[in-house]
Amino acid sequence: MNTEQNNAPIILVADDDKQTRIMLRTIMENEGYNVEDVGDGQQCLAAYTELKPDIVLLDAMMPVMDGFMCCAQIQKLLKNESTPVLMITGLNDQASVDWAFQVGATDYITKPIQPSVLRQRVRRLIEANRAEKTLREREKQYRSVVESVKEVFFQIDATGHWIFLNSAWTTFTGFTVEESLGKNCLKFIDPDDQERYQQLWQSLVNGEKDSFKHEIRYVTKTGKCRWGEINIHSSLIIDGVVTGFSGMLQDTTELRKAQALEKEKIKLEA
Repeated sequence: MNTEQNNAPIILVADDDKQTRIMLRTIMENEGYNVEDVGDGQQCLAAYTELKPDIVLLDAMMPVMDGFMCCAQIQKLLKNESTPVLMITGLNDQASVDWAFQVGATDYITKPIQPSVLRQRVRRLIEANRAEKTLREREKQYRSVVESVKEVFFQIDATGHWIFLNSAWTTFTGFTVEESLGKNCLKFIDPDDQERYQQLWQSLVNGEKDSFKHEIRYVTKTGKCRWGEINIHSSLIIDGVVTGFSGMLQDTTELRKAQALEKEKIKLEA
């Protein structure tokens, strides 16, 4: 198989029966897929490591290493990746089905194989896996951007507890993200500003406003105060009820200091 001939998905077929392998290869190649076939579980593992296929069609009962053991070994090779495994078996009892899922199979199909069913299952599994990989990559890119900015990006649940913070939070307050998540954000606000914050917060929770912007003093881990402009809006609304909020917090401490110095300078020059 020339895996560079096109960008078609690669299918790895593992079955000890030669006629079954020929049949599966023919069906899948007619659908435009690239196909590699092997005769037992050990060969499947070696081919999987080399090819990194888009899906594995794995016969349950094979010599040397059966499909169940092979599937379990594939899961160990995956690490943070995901490759769907479609278990092909003549065993239609529930115990075998449960075993297949326990060792990591994504789905199963029984013999005798119905070509139309096989085509649909393979197409669905490949499309779903590619969509999942695309989503993970986008999430990775998004997190990379969020973690690189100076502003604090956050999410808060309906009870006022942090559920997401980027690393800028640690720069701003000295508290790590890990020790802050799950805690009420009010605990990090200067006592003199808590009442005003509570008023603004309640206006969001009650649906009187869908956002607000306000400067608030936060208490750092060392006990010092830093000014921050918080811009928060309702982000999760279920059946008309606000269940979450997200927003941005920008450090305005140095700006406040500069403004104070400018005012003092004007007074001295007056």
